[in-house]
Amino acid sequence: MSEEKVFGMRAEAGRWIFVLVGLLMNVCLGAVYAFSVFRKPLEGLWGVSATQAGLPFMVFLAMFAAFMALAGGLVTSWGPRKTSLLGAVLVGAGWILAGFAPNILWLTIFYGVIGGSVVGILYGCPIAVAAKWFPDKKGLAVGLTLAGFGLSALLMAPWMTSTIASESVGVAKTFMYFGVAFLAVLVTLSFGLRNPKP
Repeated sequence: MSEEKVFGMRAEAGRWIFVLVGLLMNVCLGAVYAFSVFRKPLEGLWGVSATQAGLPFMVFLAMFAAFMALAGGLVTSWGPRKTSLLGAVLVGAGWILAGFAPNILWLTIFYGVIGGSVVGILYGCPIAVAAKWFPDKKGLAVGLTLAGFGLSALLMAPWMTSTIASESVGVAKTFMYFGVAFLAVLVTLSFGLRNPKP
């Protein structure tokens, strides 16, 4: 590994960039945990109950859990970059489509089913890459990569709340704006993912 170049650096130093990439990707993916800021606005927008407004979040988590099992097989057969690029495009599409949802059912399909399933697939990519680049510090590398998922709600919730509250944006466009941002960030970061040479 010492002779391999990573982001123009010796692998020993350059491999830490994969941890940073994974952390940033997980900040985007973990935005689901900020969904509570959408609930009251959705109740007001469509006149739905608190339980109904939380349905997209519940379905998202169910799909996320179910599709995580597929991630390992895809990453193995397609490689982390291709798998991640597919996931990045579909995560962005799920959030953007959520902005066009005419009711809670379609929001559940776009955000919960589409968004949740592809986050489940994409979630495993940066973790698998970090684990392979750090056979000597696997726990540390994977832990730091996963930290982005936990930090996401802390970082995203205030930003999303202020965007929803903006008179020129509102709740529907907030899904769209964040979808475009996640699409751009995740696609860009996906190009950096690769496994070490055998």
